[in-house]
Amino acid sequence: MKGSFSAKLLTTLTAVLMSAIATDANAILIRSGGGSTQQDSFNETYRLYDLATLDYRASRVVSGTSIGGYSRNSLHFPAYATPPADCWDNIIRPDTGGEFHTDCHYEFYVGDLLELMGETDYEINGALYELNWHIAGMGHEWDYTSSDLSGAFLQTVMPPDMGPGAYDAWFTFTQIAPEGYTLFHYSNILDPYRCDMADNEDHTGEEMVCGQIGWLSESTSYTSWARILVFDRPISVPSPDALILLLSGFGVLLMRYRKQNR
Repeated sequence: MKGSFSAKLLTTLTAVLMSAIATDANAILIRSGGGSTQQDSFNETYRLYDLATLDYRASRVVSGTSIGGYSRNSLHFPAYATPPADCWDNIIRPDTGGEFHTDCHYEFYVGDLLELMGETDYEINGALYELNWHIAGMGHEWDYTSSDLSGAFLQTVMPPDMGPGAYDAWFTFTQIAPEGYTLFHYSNILDPYRCDMADNEDHTGEEMVCGQIGWLSESTSYTSWARILVFDRPISVPSPDALILLLSGFGVLLMRYRKQNR
């Protein structure tokens, strides 16, 4: 009975100790210490037009059928390398009219599942999409590409040659006009709406052409940056509390053993 009691106590202490030993940690986002204040410095709009209906003259869309688009200002981004809901403080500063941002970085241990939580916003209805993660550092580079919006969230096995160190990750969100369509890009601040004389549609004379000055493009692309820190996996060691508990337990066993052998 005495030996059984001692064995049970030792087993219990060992179990408690093992529960206190460090275990594998999942990747986490760490809020960075720095921040920046950004002013609203522009407003831009993209519209996706059917080329068969488009009348584009004097750097203006005179007429055409648009199937999608978006407008944004400089405080809003179509691409995020870290989720803004978790990593950004969106605080409007009344004294400056700006917005204060605090970003995050990723931390992993060697061999962890590589998880990067990108997000997209301001998608253009009818456009094609390409999402790309580019990771570079410590003399290595890796690319991951998807044509699906779900590809913003990257989950993959960490490359075997991705060792301890600091890496840069760029998340690029590209929106592409499909065949038979084009994107029209203009800025409400840089290129205001105005009227000028220009060739008429059949080039037989001139007429007054009014509209927003802009330019046609096949695609639009935005990139967001984040830092990745990779650490050597720590050696599992008992916590100080576990050591104290273990030593106390052995002390109890030693006192009991001495009493039994008097």
